[in-house]
Amino acid sequence: MNHHWKTLLSIVLLVLAPGVTSAQSRNVPPSEELKALGVTHVRLGRGGVLEHLRGSFGFIQPQHAATDFHEVLARLQPALMTTGDEVFSLANEEENANGRYYILSQRLHGLEVVGAKLILTADTHSGEVVRVSGAYLPAGNLEHQPHLSSETAFKVANKYLPVFVNATGGANLSGSEAVQLGEPKLLYAFDMGGHGHLTWMMQLSMLSSDGVERESYEVMVDATYGSIVNFQPLSVDTAYATVSPQYGTPSPLVEDSETPCGWSKVHWAMTDRTDYYEVQAATLQDFSDAAWAYTGVHNSIHLKMPDVGVGYFRIRACNFGGGCSGWSITR
Repeated sequence: MNHHWKTLLSIVLLVLAPGVTSAQSRNVPPSEELKALGVTHVRLGRGGVLEHLRGSFGFIQPQHAATDFHEVLARLQPALMTTGDEVFSLANEEENANGRYYILSQRLHGLEVVGAKLILTADTHSGEVVRVSGAYLPAGNLEHQPHLSSETAFKVANKYLPVFVNATGGANLSGSEAVQLGEPKLLYAFDMGGHGHLTWMMQLSMLSSDGVERESYEVMVDATYGSIVNFQPLSVDTAYATVSPQYGTPSPLVEDSETPCGWSKVHWAMTDRTDYYEVQAATLQDFSDAAWAYTGVHNSIHLKMPDVGVGYFRIRACNFGGGCSGWSITR
């Protein structure tokens, strides 16, 4: 392995290493510039990107939602650090007693941004937008065109994916060869530190020397530098979690089962008056050995199941003004 790849590998392994929590969300006081835009509360997410804003940001009326949200985003462009090259589309609308939620997807330079979900929360009666939250990707200095071909990206994934999987406690893929499932796709994606990358996304089946399939993975390879940005197993079971419809203790949390590669997908319904969620994982049912597994706005995450074969997860909903709810009931 040459020096370039040793450096890249050490950096990415640090990002992917279990227990590294440098990308946690945090509250910061709004600057004078943000106050002038009507911002009263700020929360920074992964990569230092604004994850949550609270204040007064204009109005969206349901009958004009498809156009009104553009005016809100244009007003907040300095706060969101967007350039105008980002394209947001209204993907969904939800409403409850505490507000109407306009959920936006994102494309950048004509390409999908995987994992992007920007949520504008408006007062049900007046239509005033009082909260902006979620994940999105400012254009910044991101590349427009790939420097590496999809064939080169596949060679990178085939060579280094087993190393990354082993380093994060996954299956032992030593000696495996990758077979590509379908065509690679060029898109933008977040790494596990919240930074954006132009990537080749591909699905790979890892085969043993005698042709037996071991595991299948979705892998994203940076289309400029050739490093593995992110990956997740395709053979994951889904663990369902539900939370109460009002701000309070989510209940219950998880029905989970361990997959052959030890991963589980955990998701839960979004709660009202919630700014972010906190998830703990433990191998003991009383959570005496609990570790922080996640803090953020998303309601769907992948978690590595403990090697002992039994894992317990619990979640609580948090609000900037009211603290956090009690822990959910785990089953």
